Amino acid sequence: AHGMSISSNGDVLAGSTLNDSMIGSDANDVLIGSIAEANGAQVDVLTGSGGRDVFVLGNQDQSFYASQGMNDYAHITDFDPTQDQLQLNGDASYFTAQIEHPDVTGTGVFHDADRNGLMGAGDDLIAVVSNQNKAVELPDDSFKLV
Repeated sequence: AHGMSISSNGDVLAGSTLNDSMIGSDANDVLIGSIAEANGAQVDVLTGSGGRDVFVLGNQDQSFYASQGMNDYAHITDFDPTQDQLQLNGDASYFTAQIEHPDVTGTGVFHDADRNGLMGAGDDLIAVVSNQNKAVELPDDSFKLV
């Protein structure tokens, strides 16, 4: 599923291999919590604020947050499925599931390592998507595969 294209007229916020917290502007922002090749446990908290925001969870080369199971993920705190997007690596397979993590409740986006659509031993939490600490329904056009 290739989602709509959002043109950025706001901030581009880029994180590191550490735990980052980012808050966008009311414009259309791009929030990149992690970087390619990061393989440590990190939890990034990303808040887009207003506007149509793109939350980058992967690029053409790889999925971010895909090496530490449930211990590394992006927590997206204010996802609006009517206007925001999640950018993911297009070579990988994903599934979503309700999640109640000790620190957050939301919709989990998982890298589906065995591509069976079910939670398995090799699958990896990529993001917890919520709005006001509640799960968010993620239609197909919420995902932009690159």
